[in-house]
Amino acid sequence: MSKKKKEKGIIQHYNLRKNCQYCHKNNIKLVTQTEFYGREYNGAKLYVCQNCGARAGCHKGTDIPLGCLADDELRKLRKEIHDIIDTKWKTKDERKKVYSDLADKYGSPFHVGFLKNEDARYILYDLRDNNSI
Repeated sequence: MSKKKKEKGIIQHYNLRKNCQYCHKNNIKLVTQTEFYGREYNGAKLYVCQNCGARAGCHKGTDIPLGCLADDELRKLRKEIHDIIDTKWKTKDERKKVYSDLADKYGSPFHVGFLKNEDARYILYDLRDNNSI
């Protein structure tokens, strides 16, 4: 599979060229950090819903999203999940093991950027309150 075809497939997977999952409008735009924040941070771009502001950052130097669009609540939930997960590993092998365990428990593949609000709430509760990893 060519790199361009793979990138297009990833973007379509996240429905970033279609309707926003929050406001259901077809008004998602790829923008620079300067356009959105007023300055550059790391040079990565973002997909932003021009209606409601839901957004997804991109891998640096590409237009490949890090995950699906997220509103303020979901961005906060994902950060909290990462804060818990990231304390569980120090090496790449430990990281692989943690994510493998998470995939076994919550479904494979496990990627915080794939989570929607409801799943993120449940997983955060489970990780925080049940210390499940």
